[in-house]
Amino acid sequence: MFQRIQTVYLFLVCVCMGVSIFSPLAIMECNGSTVELNAFSFYKGVDIAFETIVLFVIGLISSLISLIAIFLFKNRKKQIRITIWNIIIMIVFIVYLLYLSFMKGDVVGIFTKFSWGALLPLIAIIFAIISIKRIKKDEELVRSLERLR
Repeated sequence: MFQRIQTVYLFLVCVCMGVSIFSPLAIMECNGSTVELNAFSFYKGVDIAFETIVLFVIGLISSLISLIAIFLFKNRKKQIRITIWNIIIMIVFIVYLLYLSFMKGDVVGIFTKFSWGALLPLIAIIFAIISIKRIKKDEELVRSLERLR
């Protein structure tokens, strides 16, 4: 299972999304105070200004799907399909993050910048695409070996 490189890439997708949902995603300014967006809510100091639990659920589902895809190493076609669905879910995560930052962020404060946690879903998408390429390469290798028999 962990002897294939695509498993490492899928594990990195899981780690990136897991770290992303627990890290700060964006920083905003509101009347001289800093408002921080993470996957749970907008934090204004210690107080919760606006809850964003949907973002957490989307990130958690994406992380779990990549973990499930690791254990489907015997069925490579299903592994590819699940990874493609995971990429779509990660894109939804990014779009919802942008929506929260720019549209809902006006309620809490003026958008200042994205934090390093917002970059992790993009890195996870890159790892997922690389893992799909490696799964396809592995499938071609298995098919070529079957022709030799």
